[in-house]
Amino acid sequence: MSTAQMMPHYDELCRYAQRLTEAGYGEKGMIINEALHFFDWTKDKFYNQLKKVGWNAGRKKRCDAGTTSQDQAALDLLKAGLRTGVRANGKQIMETPNMASILVANGYKMKSNSTINRLLRQQQATAKQLAKDRPHVQQRSLYPNHVHQVDPSICLLYYPPGCQKGKVQHYASEDEFYANKPANLEKIKHLRVWRYVLTDHFSDVIAVRYFATAGESTAVLYEFLLWCWGVKTGNPFHGTPDILVWDKGSANTSKALAQALPQLHVKPIAHAVKHSRAKGQVEKGNDMVEKLFESRILLEPVNSVAELNTRVKAWQIAYNANTIPGYNSIHGRHKMARFECWQKIMQVNFIAHLKALPDEKLCRYLLSNEPKIRTVKNDLTVTLRHPKAKATLTYDVSDLANIYINLQVSVSPVLMGDSCAALIRVTDFNKQELIHEVLPLAFDEAGFRVDAPVVGENFVQRADTVVDKQAKIADKTAFPNLSDEDIKKAKLKKVQPFSSLPSGGLNSLSHLQNINNPEFISPKGEKISLGELEKKPLKALDSLDLKMRIASELDRPLSKIETNYLDGLQVDESAIETILEQLQVGLEPTPVTKIRIVK
Repeated sequence: MSTAQMMPHYDELCRYAQRLTEAGYGEKGMIINEALHFFDWTKDKFYNQLKKVGWNAGRKKRCDAGTTSQDQAALDLLKAGLRTGVRANGKQIMETPNMASILVANGYKMKSNSTINRLLRQQQATAKQLAKDRPHVQQRSLYPNHVHQVDPSICLLYYPPGCQKGKVQHYASEDEFYANKPANLEKIKHLRVWRYVLTDHFSDVIAVRYFATAGESTAVLYEFLLWCWGVKTGNPFHGTPDILVWDKGSANTSKALAQALPQLHVKPIAHAVKHSRAKGQVEKGNDMVEKLFESRILLEPVNSVAELNTRVKAWQIAYNANTIPGYNSIHGRHKMARFECWQKIMQVNFIAHLKALPDEKLCRYLLSNEPKIRTVKNDLTVTLRHPKAKATLTYDVSDLANIYINLQVSVSPVLMGDSCAALIRVTDFNKQELIHEVLPLAFDEAGFRVDAPVVGENFVQRADTVVDKQAKIADKTAFPNLSDEDIKKAKLKKVQPFSSLPSGGLNSLSHLQNINNPEFISPKGEKISLGELEKKPLKALDSLDLKMRIASELDRPLSKIETNYLDGLQVDESAIETILEQLQVGLEPTPVTKIRIVK
């Protein structure tokens, strides 16, 4: 299409351009006014249209063209205000006139809004440009089942079929999901139909299944993953991935799943918040399922979630195999059907990456079984009863970082393969958890480790643990210039440590004599009464003392008092009153003193 056809007033503009070019002094104003009346345009529009037909005013370019008197610091503040005024949904709530007004009120000098917007365009810093996502780098996977992506979403059929009276199914409209409506918030607390989608990053195979649940949960997600990775009739896609990419949803970051997946040799990677492009493939997969499958439910209703899964099973097989009638699902990147690309895993260079899922009971055991806390023994080993071995196995952890005797570590079994390996989780000094996979030790028929040194043939010394290294550093500080063996001897001989210091050692006692302590007043406290314990101790009486005391108390001659005192036994004064009472009433002589009055 020619320029004249694209511009309805092309010929008239050319004539006015010619007249302006040939106009003499004072004639251009009259020509311009005539043109504005003819076209019914503003002056700016007229000049812009003239430029499109190649007219140039011929004015000399200003020497300060491209410069501005607008303070750049104030303009930078305006840019920051525009960027902070962008909501999460992309809506711009802070615009140039409003932000410029705020800056003027705060003492900054601002040019006109048109000048500011022109400067923002020149500096590639308009509100729209500032709100754009940063450019991202496309990543690749190396083979089928290298990377899987998973993401749950609400099905268009968001109430389970048959759960509402008189309704087989019900589609959700945008206003019903509007979060500011309390009535709708109440609705979504009940059972909904959730769509779980998983994609293989290499082949773009889509796996999808539906669940009737109140929301995302660890149990449902794990159920879906086991279904995807297990063998399915008529569907070749199966096997665990090396990496699983998901978001930081509460179900995904649960402790149970975080513990279970590494035991299946699956490394979970949660993408950063608000960086959904990291799993953009599965986001697109959700969109494809919604448009290509769920749109069909409107035309042919389903009566249950089980029937929904039956229908979607047939759809995903046909979609991945490119057998949907009249629809081309060949992938644009690898130019083949998704199943065809995924089956490249059967090639010799990829077959090792096809890892079959263990027995379903063992997989469910992982989710329910908490890791065991074990204390590192003196020989730097830990034990675990492995479910595949059905016996307690021993694991050497001496080669792991940050290991020392009596350290508590988390131990859990690895179910992939037949090695009965265990995952040992150790927390380093930065509170970061380090995960190590360790094979069990082998023992001979006598119960000795097969890798242990033989007596009389060789001797192997353990490498120093982190605690051993710190202990040696401490010893070298106290006894510098001595070998390890000499340090042991010095300790046995009670050699003074730190004697190599310039002062001859550490002054640990004598400096206490030179401390200027303050004068303290010692207040008098109330004396504690001890009652009977405060009485003076009673005197112990021998045989003669006892006779004299009794004769005096009873006013009898000493010769009339007969005693048969046991050898070496003395009587306490506290017993005198009892003895006197017995003698006065004529009781039998006491068995201890054998005292009686002779008549």
